[in-house]
Amino acid sequence: MTTPSFSWLHLSDFHFGLKGQNNLWPNLRQPFLDDLAKLHDKTGPWNVVFFTGDLVQQGKPEEFQRMQREVLDRLWQKLNELGSGDAQFLAVPGNHDLCRPNPQADNPAADTLLADDGFSTIAAKFWANSINSYRNVINDAFAEYTKWWNTIPQRPEALTTGEIPGDFSCTLKCGTHRIGVIGLNTAFLQLKGGDFKGKLVWNVQQLNKVCGGAVDDWLERHVNSDNKCNAHGA
Repeated sequence: MTTPSFSWLHLSDFHFGLKGQNNLWPNLRQPFLDDLAKLHDKTGPWNVVFFTGDLVQQGKPEEFQRMQREVLDRLWQKLNELGSGDAQFLAVPGNHDLCRPNPQADNPAADTLLADDGFSTIAAKFWANSINSYRNVINDAFAEYTKWWNTIPQRPEALTTGEIPGDFSCTLKCGTHRIGVIGLNTAFLQLKGGDFKGKLVWNVQQLNKVCGGAVDDWLERHVNSDNKCNAHGA
């Protein structure tokens, strides 16, 4: 009996829309696709493509549109050629996939979130209710990301969304094995420039929400000791 294999391609930090990229990417695209073919020979076929943040540079709608057309659509053309065209796509946003609020606008909630350590003063209110002025700031910042994410044809259909834009969980199949994947947005407070090293934020409420309110039950549904699945990534 052959043990099923589950493999993936991991991409990150394209920063599409970065200054000078209009000239740079057309020169790099074909070498990138050629390298994927070599990698696919060693680790393919791939079941899923993970993209872990910073797909674009400033969270603008035109950046997401061009990134989809010039990067992801071309990527899946190549995957079709290689035999991994059925791969699913899963992404979490990074701190460049949002449109930062205007610090000059009259928005007290945004002012609080933009202030140093401002979040700590309203964290309880922020997590207590999914509909409040602070949440609105975050939702607005990631609005274009959310709009793009909701239109991805390669995204799994059975996807559970969460508290913060970009949070999700889903179940992928590997033979009879169920592989659970959780993605959480830890960059939602990076609403301005600066060094945020060591300042990523996440809350257990994010995890609970994408797990249907019971992490233990979610984990149990994705444990099957009778079946094994060889997993590897590239």
